[in-house]
Formats: sequence, C-alpha cells, structure tokens
Amino acid sequence: NRFANTFTVNGGSDGQSDKKPGNKSISFTIWDYGGQSVFYTLHHLFLTQYGVYLLVFDLREIINNRVTATGYLEFWIKSLRLHALNSPVLLVGTFYDKIKKEKDLEIVKSVVHELMNGFPGFVKSGALGFFPLNNKTKEGIESIRSAIEKNAWKQDYVTKPIPIRWMRALDKMLEDTECMYMPLSDFQAIAKDTGSGSHEEREHMLRLFHELGVIFYMNSTRELSEVITLNPQWLVENISKVIRDRDIHPFNQTEIKQLKSIALETDVQLLFDKALVSEDLLLFLWGNEKFQFFLDF
Repeated sequence: NRFANTFTVNGGSDGQSDKKPGNKSISFTIWDYGGQSVFYTLHHLFLTQYGVYLLVFDLREIINNRVTATGYLEFWIKSLRLHALNSPVLLVGTFYDKIKKEKDLEIVKSVVHELMNGFPGFVKSGALGFFPLNNKTKEGIESIRSAIEKNAWKQDYVTKPIPIRWMRALDKMLEDTECMYMPLSDFQAIAKDTGSGSHEEREHMLRLFHELGVIFYMNSTRELSEVITLNPQWLVENISKVIRDRDIHPFNQTEIKQLKSIALETDVQLLFDKALVSEDLLLFLWGNEKFQFFLDF
C-alpha cells in the first residue's frame, strides 16, 4: 500500500475560498496512516501543523461497538490535539448507506460533538457535524473534496510566498525520482548553488518542506540530521519491517527460509511476542547502509 501520494487541484474551484486564489492551483500530498494499533507509535513522526486531516470511521461501528469505536476516535483526536491542534480536521463517516434509522444518526452526531468539543480546527459539516459517505453510490465525496480544498486555501502557509531559490533547490533535490534519500552534505551543496548559503536559511528551508510533507527531515540526533528522506514511502517501508503486525504483515516464505538459515527464528519470535528486537535481526531487515539512521527512530 502507498503511504503518501500527490494530486493537484485548481484553486477556488468551488467559488467559496476566502483567499480568492484565482487561477492558482494547490498540490496535496496524501498521507494514509495505518489504523492498526501496532503503528500508533509512528504517527507522531508525520503529524504536522501544516495539514488538513481526515479522521475516517465506520458509522456502523459507532452504533454496534460504541466503546471500542469511540476509543479509536479518541486516540486520533488526542494525537491531533497534541501535534496539530490548529489544523483543519474533518470527520468522515463511511457506510452511510447502511444506516437506516434516524436515531442511529443522532447517536453518531452526539458522539462526534462530544469528542470534538473545544477542538479549534474541527470542520463541522451541516447538522450532523461529520461528513457522511455512501459507500455504494460514493455520494458525499465531492462535499469532502470541496471542504478539503476550501479549508486548505484558508491556511496562511498555503499562500505564503516561498523564495524562488528554495524552489530551485527542491526541484534539484527531487529530480532523480529513483533517489530515496539524500545526504545532508549533498543538500548543502545544492542550497549553496541555488543561492541559500547560510546555515539558518538552509535549516528554515528544510523545516518548511518537512512541515509541508514534501520531504522528511529530523535533526534530533546526529545520524538523523545527516539524512534527508526524499521518498516517505522508503522510510515507512523500512520502519515497518520492524514495527509490524504478525497477522497482517507476516514474513514471506523466502524470508522465513533465510531467517532459519542464519538461526534468527528465536529473534523473530521475540519481536512479535515481546516487542524485543536483536541487532542481528535489525541488520538482516535493514542491512548495513542506513542501520544507525533507522535505529535512531
């Protein structure tokens, strides 16, 4: 599954944007967060203030399994409160076609309003508060898409001018589509060539592009600061080699044979049963190239 993808829409297509962007367009990078609890520890790495968030839930679960479903929503809402408090958040209720009783919709409405009470970025949709989506007819998709676009244009960072030299640097960084990551030294050379010479400006540039979801960059440790991730999918796939669900992401037959041949079966068992991982298993999964970089995550 793809974790991140990109699409572009014309600005102001619904005629309701407060920014009145005219004939400008806006590009979205879509980040699809894994809903399984095993991935919860990763989410904070990718939540930023520069985003529009869709919290998608199954309407049937709120009706039939309210405690568990509400707990799921609460987790995400708390994460967004902590990492993206002022960002727009849309709640999307799927399987609207399966909800036949008006009282059931009232139950969901009440749950949503209680959960989102006081959340500054909550994008309320009509009387229900959430965006209902009919899985059969796809009714509701255009309303969701329009709300995403409209609220994105309201964000100051969307229309904030970016120096041309920064865009030139970004184009050079991303011109090789096969390149998954870039050493910091290569970026520094590109930045210098395109006119961004100071350390402060380069750091500001990287932080902005990270917040926008165009690249991924962290500088909390020396190893992390030395690598700029150009393709988030590469990063997630490598982290997911360790943080994985036994049933959803089992090792394939080839990997199992390889693990047996180098006596790492017990290491795998410890990974799944105790969340303990050996250095030997990490080296098998990641190789030597970026071992310390991934370890620092």
